[in-house]
Amino acid sequence: MDGEELLQDIVQQIFEYQAIGKEGYETNVTAVAEALLEISGKTRSNGYVIRSECVMKATNTTVMSVLQYKKADLAVHQRTKYSNRESVFPSEKPILVIECKHHDKDNDSFSIDDEDQLVQYMTGAKFPNGLLLSEFKAQNFYRSVKSGEFKISRYEDGTFDIPKDISALVERIRSF
Repeated sequence: MDGEELLQDIVQQIFEYQAIGKEGYETNVTAVAEALLEISGKTRSNGYVIRSECVMKATNTTVMSVLQYKKADLAVHQRTKYSNRESVFPSEKPILVIECKHHDKDNDSFSIDDEDQLVQYMTGAKFPNGLLLSEFKAQNFYRSVKSGEFKISRYEDGTFDIPKDISALVERIRSF
């Protein structure tokens, strides 16, 4: 499949998952996230390591104790020569953490708890980018440092309607 065919396949998959409604599961959203990473070029052959159900302690030795055994749905690291003493794997730079949520319908919103969960992963394991993803929408966050303090913010253009904005979401993921 070329890129356009793969994108159309992902869109078809999303429509199928949206139609399931209450019978759907978060694992379906994770399958979409994995496909988005693939089409965005975040693959092993391009120098990335993707971990599913990633225990925070498994990637960062200084993660807060309360978060050590919390699991992010997907964590993306880039294999690099950079060295980070806090990393369990010094040659892996954190790039993106994705938290997937099942929504029954289009007007479902991400909860404050959903956002807090993603913020904890981004802060605790030092991911510069985070993505909340459902069958219907995605919200993209970034981490910045001001005066030595970490701050997590949503990109101004960081809300994507799925599947309408799928191409823009793919481009955003490619940019990380």
